[in-house]
Amino acid sequence: MPGEVLVLRADPTSVESRVPMREGIRSRVEAATVSANIEVTYNGFPSEARDAFQRAVDIAASMISSPVTIRIDANWTPLEPGVLGSAAAAGYVRFLSGPIAHIWFPRALFDSLSGSDRNPGDPDIVANFNSDFTNWYLGTDGNAAPNDYDLTTVVLHEIIHGLGFSDSFFALGNLGFVGILGSPFIYDLWVVDGSGAPLAALPDGSLSLGTALTSGNLYFDGPGTVESNGGTLPRLYAPFPFESGSSIAHFDEATYPAGHADSLMTPFLAMGEAIHDPGLATCVLSDIGWDAQCASAYGCVADDDTLCLLDGRFQVEVDWRDFQERTGRGQVSNADLPGDSSGLFYFFNASNIEMLFKMVDTCGSQFDNFWVFFAATTNVEFTVTVTDLAVGLTKVWTNDLGHSADAVTDTGAFSTCP
Repeated sequence: MPGEVLVLRADPTSVESRVPMREGIRSRVEAATVSANIEVTYNGFPSEARDAFQRAVDIAASMISSPVTIRIDANWTPLEPGVLGSAAAAGYVRFLSGPIAHIWFPRALFDSLSGSDRNPGDPDIVANFNSDFTNWYLGTDGNAAPNDYDLTTVVLHEIIHGLGFSDSFFALGNLGFVGILGSPFIYDLWVVDGSGAPLAALPDGSLSLGTALTSGNLYFDGPGTVESNGGTLPRLYAPFPFESGSSIAHFDEATYPAGHADSLMTPFLAMGEAIHDPGLATCVLSDIGWDAQCASAYGCVADDDTLCLLDGRFQVEVDWRDFQERTGRGQVSNADLPGDSSGLFYFFNASNIEMLFKMVDTCGSQFDNFWVFFAATTNVEFTVTVTDLAVGLTKVWTNDLGHSADAVTDTGAFSTCP
């Protein structure tokens, strides 16, 4: 069963905007250390466009891991006026048993999860690109001219749809529908309204679902995506009236405009706009089941010993050495603190907090910088390392062994606004 064809529409305005690959993805792409094998069959594609297509493939292959080859049929063909590209999973498949039984998965993800190719040689994704456009930018550096559409951006957008950034919701008149043969897509399970209620739980064919689908008040509630987004649910595109091929399976255009780090998966692309980083889309793929490294748009990956603050722009790590010459990395406490400007570290025992760390964003004020505050209740040696991933600047604070740590209130720590 093929999925819905999702489209990326051309915004006829010109916006010179660049969102380059984050460092982690860029280094993997340049070193050719991708973690998924993606094969492309080109149909009618001009040879000069293939380098731009391959750059998008390389970015996608560095985002996810899969033991099974992913195959794309790429077609250079006339499309509906105003549509830059379109794509769909070539098929959706259901597991017959287990906790995720009777939920539709895109073919590439189903094969990856099951560890085998159930349709050897067949495409997993079918993607189309509009040959009627004459103002494609075919370079791989993202430097699209003000009147050109960046092909690499469009290809990356469509590949991500084919990997599962895709829904089964649709509207007919005032009524809303979800699922195929009584089962939702895996993506559907994470779509919620403003109160946090899952849309897939609303009655199929109901007025209540139709109203929700065009409310402008829908969000993606995948846990990894929300955490990477600083605890905020990303808003989805849900206009009135319902737009087939655009509604629900895109981030909201107004919330993520041109130049925003998470703007790749919005429904429109302007001339001169290039987005070579997937942003939160990697986290969406992770939440639906892909082995994908969910990171902030700046590349910070929160884990047991790494704290990511202020939308993941700042990476905080702590190393320690005690009186017995033991060394280790400070562990991030799982205490639920509001917002994403502070965190706690412990060294030896989760019930014994050693450090409260906090950052303050004063950009746009009379101070116009980022402050670093922390207080540690310890006399062991430690080193606090903070990196502003937006600019690659790292600063370090230390405490000597045997010295009761002083509180740090550095109001000039990072003069790197905005």
